Amino acid sequence: MGHEIPPEIIKRLQGVGETSATALWDCHGNWIIKHKALEKIAANAGITYSDCTVYAPQQGQEYFAVSLIGHMGERSEWSIGEASPKNSKNNYYYAMAEKRAKDRVILKLLGLHAYIYSEEEADEFKESAPPAVAGGEYLPHIELVRKLWGSVSRIKVGIRDNKLDLAAEALAELTDEEVEILDLAPSKGGAFTTAEREACFRPHGSVRKIASQMARADSESEIPLRR
Repeated sequence: MGHEIPPEIIKRLQGVGETSATALWDCHGNWIIKHKALEKIAANAGITYSDCTVYAPQQGQEYFAVSLIGHMGERSEWSIGEASPKNSKNNYYYAMAEKRAKDRVILKLLGLHAYIYSEEEADEFKESAPPAVAGGEYLPHIELVRKLWGSVSRIKVGIRDNKLDLAAEALAELTDEEVEILDLAPSKGGAFTTAEREACFRPHGSVRKIASQMARADSESEIPLRR
């Protein structure tokens, strides 16, 4: 990407257990941030709101609006959010207007409103989100697949060639946490097919059963003999 992420937002994201990879993406040269990430940052920073005012559409108009003031320490910022059928596919226009108002206030209080947009600003922003941001499970999954590609490859080849012992040996090398991360549906970007997931990650799966037997055998062999 041709522009750097503001250091302040990286610091704020780290403070709430998020990263630029899980909460930010680029849309036509603009940095976009997830609404939930902004809510976490606001809570962590002690941001509060007051003077919330709701504006109903005037006759002949379609716009719903909410204005409010946000406070962070001694600083205060005001903003307004609006929503209508023309700029929101979400039919809950007052709720959308409130989200936009709050997100704008948060970014103002952080001094980032000129550099980052909330995903709630436009449907285009949400629709442009990559899988790594749209689905929080995808990024750790694909990183683990790369890290454990040797084991992943042996599992897939073993199933393909009907060499289930080979696949089971590779599966038995994985920790419970790694298995949980790898068990991601292909519709969400997962590396394993539905049939492979059934064989490896379900208690009744053919590969899973063999791997469990191997684990029990290894455990029994490590039991010291009684004298």
